[in-house]
Amino acid sequence: MSVEAGASKPPKRRASTVDQVLRLLDVAGALGCSLRTVERAAANLQAQARLRQRGPSKGGRCELIEGDP
Repeated sequence: MSVEAGASKPPKRRASTVDQVLRLLDVAGALGCSLRTVERAAANLQAQARLRQRGPSKGGRCELIEGDP
């Protein structure tokens, strides 16, 4: 078995917008609410400094901050 010259590993794929929407829909479905309700709840948690963005806007993730509300 030979490896072609210049062949490299494929780049790591960032979560696409479609993947992110599907995850939000999964959360909304699990909670029995709308996508907008999930978005609003996340915005409220960020405003209360209970949820924060780690890393870049694209490819980053949200982190829940433990503690008293």
